[in-house]
Amino acid sequence: MKKRKKILVFLLLMGILLMLTSCKFSVKKIVDQVVGIKGEMIYNSDKKIKGSGTSYSISNYNIEIEDNSIIGDFKYFSGLYDLARIVSKGNNSVEYNLNIESDIEDFKIVVVSPEKEIIVLGEGNGSKEDLLEFTEGESYLRMVGKGGEGKYNLEFDKNDNIEIISLKDKW
Repeated sequence: MKKRKKILVFLLLMGILLMLTSCKFSVKKIVDQVVGIKGEMIYNSDKKIKGSGTSYSISNYNIEIEDNSIIGDFKYFSGLYDLARIVSKGNNSVEYNLNIESDIEDFKIVVVSPEKEIIVLGEGNGSKEDLLEFTEGESYLRMVGKGGEGKYNLEFDKNDNIEIISLKDKW
């Protein structure tokens, strides 16, 4: 009788252990799929990029904002994230230099103007130098991605009529 109880308890514990481990793996797969779908829905939606909210999944994210320079790196990012608010006093032009290194091509850094226009500063991997036109008011600098690891370095030329305000403490 005692042997039978021991076998029953052992089988019960094995069954519970099996259920717990299989549920854990299933939940992880579901979470990965949901995060990936959310990132893809945002990446391809101008409406969501122009909107006022953010929605993202990010891990091991480091960002430094000094004067006219924004440097960031992450182990995983998917979604939409506000990097900075840019205030322009009047209509202004500024040159920028952007370098992106990402393990996926579906990563971009954009500016959303006061008129809700999306200006893509850079997408995928590589470097880009260009002239950016700001209208008077507040614009938002955002990163958008479908999921992956990467880093970026964005530098604006000095312009006393443009102020870059960090949002990293906002969230």
